[in-house]
Amino acid sequence: GEILAIAGESGSGKSTVAQALLGLGQQSARAAGGRVLFRGQDLLRLSPTALRRLRGRDIAFVPQNPATSLTPTMRIGAQIAEIFRYHRLDAPEGIDRRAAGLLESVGLPEPAAMLRRFPHQLSGGQRQRVLIAMALAGTPGLIILDEPTTGLDVTNQARILQLLRDLRGRISAAMVYVSHDLAALASIADRVAVMQLGRVVEEGRIGEVFVSPAHPYTRRLLAALPRMDRPPADAGAPMVADPAAAPLLAVADLAIRYPRRGGDVVAAEGVSFAIPPGETLALVGESGSGKSSVARVISGLQAPTDGTILLSGRPLPGLSRRRPAALKREIQLVFQNPDASLNPRHSVARILVRAIRACQPVSRAEAHARAAELIAAVRLDPAHLDRLPRQLSGGQRQRVAIARALAADPNLILCDEVLSAL
Repeated sequence: GEILAIAGESGSGKSTVAQALLGLGQQSARAAGGRVLFRGQDLLRLSPTALRRLRGRDIAFVPQNPATSLTPTMRIGAQIAEIFRYHRLDAPEGIDRRAAGLLESVGLPEPAAMLRRFPHQLSGGQRQRVLIAMALAGTPGLIILDEPTTGLDVTNQARILQLLRDLRGRISAAMVYVSHDLAALASIADRVAVMQLGRVVEEGRIGEVFVSPAHPYTRRLLAALPRMDRPPADAGAPMVADPAAAPLLAVADLAIRYPRRGGDVVAAEGVSFAIPPGETLALVGESGSGKSSVARVISGLQAPTDGTILLSGRPLPGLSRRRPAALKREIQLVFQNPDASLNPRHSVARILVRAIRACQPVSRAEAHARAAELIAAVRLDPAHLDRLPRQLSGGQRQRVAIARALAADPNLILCDEVLSAL
């Protein structure tokens, strides 16, 4: 019945600990000591077969990244049904009805229709809620949640947090809630363990730790919380765009529709805005409201259904393959999900050098020097250049994706939820 929060910045070891509790990640690392006791059993000593019987039924895991956790070729309903069949779970009302009920419990609209969709037909926040619904299927005794609300807007985040609180009350599930979002942790957790560089530096009741932190690192974490009533202390002088300047980007009556049997799905309709050089425009809305679709159309990953897009007063070709190389360099997109946008077989250095040389006529040595500058700019150690994406935390991977976008020295950067993992 208790909820323990594990807090800390990206790379502090939170997700590594969460995965070790399930016996995951043993191909690239090993448990050098200690025990993980679940109902008297040491999970670190169980066989893979015994662990598989526990995972998904007695112990549920909600991973950080739904895009790489859902099978892209299976409909949502089939993926939920798989849990019931594998673990032989009871569903007296029928598996489809039970699956629809789980989707409804996490706030997904039209759950019966949602069961028939594939993961790519859902927004990032909707996919995350599907993962949470799947975790609840077996009514587990322990739920491990690794950044479960990072892809959600504040409305749905509040709904999921309330759902988890209700679940704790109904079935007395114990939860380990891993997050860098201190505000979310404060609203749901009973106790908190603060991690830095792989160690727990402070632990206690969440009210006591957040009100009177004892460790300097905890105090720094709390001081970094964003405030809406004043700018950050280290923000410096704001850059003010010239209101008389011609727009760098002008979007007029943009419409984005996805064809579907029985009628098109409208992602965006009548969207218009303009951005002068030096200005930051925020697109705000719930998950599924069309924000990412607008960014994908501007970047050229998909063509608009209707409307016009002008860059520096010139019409922008709909698809990037029709745009010249110089025009591609001007617009860069930072994806919400670095797991799906970084090549898993390339080192960080190769990812950045490739982006730099694709956009600028520089030697390989110059590109490597520029890659080191970019890594430092996003506050990563130069040693990370030799690592593969899977050897980085979610927040570290996101910083690599930001560095790659900056590699082109673009005039326009499209940031799709770029801080959600940080």
